[in-house]
Amino acid sequence: MSAGPSRQCDEAESAGSAGDGLAAILQDAMARRLARDEEDRRDKRKRRLGSPRVPPQVQPQPQPTERLGGGFVPKKRAATQPVWRDDHPLDFVFENPLDGKFKELSAVAELLRDFPQLVRQVATSYCHYGYDYRKRTVFVSSVGAFQPLPPCPGNPCAHARARSRHPAQVVECDAGQKNSLPPALIDLLVESWRRRRGAGWRFLIVDVFSGWGSLGKRVAEKHRNGEWVDVVGVYANDLVQRDHTDTTLDMGVISVDTLVAFAVARHFPESRPSAGLTRWLQREKIAVLIHLSTPCDTYSVVGLRSHRVGSTLEPKTAMARDHDAMNTMLTQYVRRAVLAPVP
Repeated sequence: MSAGPSRQCDEAESAGSAGDGLAAILQDAMARRLARDEEDRRDKRKRRLGSPRVPPQVQPQPQPTERLGGGFVPKKRAATQPVWRDDHPLDFVFENPLDGKFKELSAVAELLRDFPQLVRQVATSYCHYGYDYRKRTVFVSSVGAFQPLPPCPGNPCAHARARSRHPAQVVECDAGQKNSLPPALIDLLVESWRRRRGAGWRFLIVDVFSGWGSLGKRVAEKHRNGEWVDVVGVYANDLVQRDHTDTTLDMGVISVDTLVAFAVARHFPESRPSAGLTRWLQREKIAVLIHLSTPCDTYSVVGLRSHRVGSTLEPKTAMARDHDAMNTMLTQYVRRAVLAPVP
């Protein structure tokens, strides 16, 4: 490409008689040609080197809002619940020790995975709600408004902040105290459940594993004080017969449907559901909370040593296998009866 301009220059010098005008034209043409050649060389060099890399724009992340004390931040939830949940009469809540393995059961974990709009997991400790001992616990529930304080020690309770230790330990308590829910925590759960309903609803609690009856005792106390008058009562079931129990059904054999039917017959004796029971509850505006404080014998930190392989969920006793089967059956009921539209 460089030979062309040289010949033009030679011809311009030999044609002096043509005058300065022709020389100027030739010089201008040569300058333009050289400029084009230089531009071509730059383009080729750019293609060899590639385009300069521009760092990606990093969008600033919004700062989450801190939750009550301790710098805890609530998880972002999925979109709001579907419309059919607004007047669905059934809700459920599982409870088990936070530091145990119940929440890791595949049947339980899959509820959270498959129903992110409807099921949430929250944890707390009893020391935040008036008890002298810690007892960390976890809830898996359809009651979205239920948001207890995060557990101690990550979110220290008043005892931990004041004296760095708790006045009592769970192991020091008798069985009735050890397995009772703090009244203030019951209040938060029941009021969160009632709050999602409109006017005119009545409320019934089915305590599937009632233990020593702390739920029923709290409702009775509220009634004596003229509160929770729209909560018609608690239907209590447990394998062990106690003063407060209505039935002693084995939930590894009996469906929750049966227990709910017994509860309705007990507290609404005049009822004669002609269609399905859930449809009748919806039409009559009767909300039912199915409370499932399922046995922790094989899931707790202590129980794992006797009933599971190492620190895993693999069962090694008949009790562990029975509990896994029962809890799988309970989650299947929840999927069918609570987490689906009323048939």
